[in-house]
Amino acid sequence: MRKAAVSFFTVFVCIFMFAGCYTGKNLEERINMNERQRWIDEVSKDSLVQSETSKVTMDVKENNLIFKVYLKVSYSHLQTIQLQSLLKNHDESKRINQLKDSVKKRYGIRPVEVTMSFYGADGKLVGTIKG
Repeated sequence: MRKAAVSFFTVFVCIFMFAGCYTGKNLEERINMNERQRWIDEVSKDSLVQSETSKVTMDVKENNLIFKVYLKVSYSHLQTIQLQSLLKNHDESKRINQLKDSVKKRYGIRPVEVTMSFYGADGKLVGTIKG
């Protein structure tokens, strides 16, 4: 009886260990579709993003977060160049680091890179921020 109980306990612990603890080795495996939607909603609430965008999407590749922000207006070539210059000179490192910290706190893995790509209403890439 004692051997049976010990055997049962050992099998139970092994099953629990493998079933309960696996959460994925990178962010791509850990962040499911519902969680991705939560992050999209969080980014969309930002006052800068909310007033000017029609849609935000998120993708995860290994430990990199990729946000695509679709703006409500189209830009001419000159306006695109000006916006790219503005994005390049605008320091978003503090906000990106806050986002990275939030992801690490939630999932235990800090993103290697966060990319936000901005697209005009015509679908053309307007500019990108990386951090």
